[in-house]
Amino acid sequence: MANAGTNSLTSQNFEASLDTYDNQGADDFEVPAGETWSIESIDVLGAYYNGTGPATSFNVYFYNDASGFPGTVAGQLENASFTDPGGLGSVSIAFSPAIELSAGSYWVSVQCNMDYSVGGQWGWTEQTQTATESEWENPGGAFGTTCSTWGYRVTNCAVGAAPYYDFSFRLNGTSGGGSMYGVPELLYYTFDEGTGTTTANYANPGGGTNPASLAGTTTWASPGQFGSAIIGDGVSNGGIVTGYNWDRGAGDWTISMWLEIPTNTTGSALYLFGDGGSTSFRCFHNGVALPDNLVMRGGGLSDCLVTGIGPNPTVVTFVYDSSVPEVRAYKDGVLFSNFPQTALNMPTGSGFKCGGYGSSATMMGKMDEFRVYDRALDAAEIAATWNISIIPVEFTSFTASVVGTDVKLRWETATEINNSGFSIERKSTNSEYTEIGFVPGHGTTSEPTTYLFTDENLRAGEYTYRLKQIDFDGTVSYSDEVSADVIAPAVFSLDQNYPNPFNPSTKISFSLAVDSKVSLKIFDVLGQEVASLVNQELTAGIHNYDFNAAGINSGVYFYRIEAAGSNGVKFVDSKKMILVK
Repeated sequence: MANAGTNSLTSQNFEASLDTYDNQGADDFEVPAGETWSIESIDVLGAYYNGTGPATSFNVYFYNDASGFPGTVAGQLENASFTDPGGLGSVSIAFSPAIELSAGSYWVSVQCNMDYSVGGQWGWTEQTQTATESEWENPGGAFGTTCSTWGYRVTNCAVGAAPYYDFSFRLNGTSGGGSMYGVPELLYYTFDEGTGTTTANYANPGGGTNPASLAGTTTWASPGQFGSAIIGDGVSNGGIVTGYNWDRGAGDWTISMWLEIPTNTTGSALYLFGDGGSTSFRCFHNGVALPDNLVMRGGGLSDCLVTGIGPNPTVVTFVYDSSVPEVRAYKDGVLFSNFPQTALNMPTGSGFKCGGYGSSATMMGKMDEFRVYDRALDAAEIAATWNISIIPVEFTSFTASVVGTDVKLRWETATEINNSGFSIERKSTNSEYTEIGFVPGHGTTSEPTTYLFTDENLRAGEYTYRLKQIDFDGTVSYSDEVSADVIAPAVFSLDQNYPNPFNPSTKISFSLAVDSKVSLKIFDVLGQEVASLVNQELTAGIHNYDFNAAGINSGVYFYRIEAAGSNGVKFVDSKKMILVK
């Protein structure tokens, strides 16, 4: 759901008295050849306007493509329940049973069920175009567009504007029987700190101490497989002190690591990982392994020799599968060899290291992406993950900027794993953090992603924000804090509505220098009141209101503000706007 715009376009089933306004949006997607999708849920960016909701339920329709338009129904769920963590209209809808789709072209439509008189309107948030332009229809014709049947939303229906030709959504589920790949359960070091004396363990739930410590002469190097790496020089007592004691016993496990090992002709064994306790479980290059090879042994293992791992970078993966039993070794995601084993029952260790082993000589060369799982990865997962970073959510920036009395938050992630989304939390002076919104995440992606959120109409003061990142399994982590100082407007003002001319909605903004009793009304050219948008006390700052002219004839209208400030100042102004249908 990247590259979203700021507008949300109606896709709603209204109450019976407004049936002529019922409408739907739809956007296209492709199930690739050779795949079958089992769609378990859909995440949708949306927003309430002309009211605050909440929706009663949602209808979701999957249509077969018919020459570039929605055709026959391929699957549907009507009157569906939903979750809306932020309460602002961005929702998740689960399908039970899952929607099954074979390879082909499809359209998905998400329609809100909500009475306008109760909750106002719900809109599906726009985004830039990725395939065919999204579509829209209003069979009853009350919105006055040409699209009583499916038409291209911007090009044919004039609902929204360039460059935001699509709707923002994400489908979640499995493909061809596969599923999302999680982070390692025990150890996962990306070594991307590049400085300092510790490195984070991104495993979930994780083993040992976090962060782990760099020991001896082990230090940072660049480049690694992704970002930086650690490097060893063959001196004793080095490596990463994980604080984890090897405890797999008779269970399955997987160990994977990226290596760049120079050819070394010395006879000494140089250690890549191992537990220095009674297991003597270890892996080394050189020594009896000979240059450009490595051996894993100890803990009851029969030797596992992998050749040709240097001097070029190589990802080596060991999988112990107790059901066989055997160790399978992979190089760069491809099976290298099977090593039959007597069923293991490894004793508990007392000091697991990577990049070293006990007080013995460390590895010579670079290591990156060190991973330990408590399960036997299958060939598909190894092939899918050996050459990607699987860090859960890696923030690259988080900033706050003030525009009037709004604070605009922007954050970027480099990668995401199982990311349900971000709870935006705010506090002011002498207050605790409270949630003010929720932005859905991108699940699992290795692509950089940018997120935006606006905290609107704030009183003057200093505010602090943080992000609470939430995984699908409920695991949470927090971002760094950012602060913003909101300064109240110095004067009263009324801005020109935008867009103008408009159809059917437009935004009216005004500024209050102090807290004020405000009236904002719409009049026709005869001076008759058409609508009252505001009649209440408002705080100092910038305020924005949407005016929806559905059901009103085309023509010239005026909007008028009257504000009585708490300081005794009175402000009155009016402006002209044009409705064109």
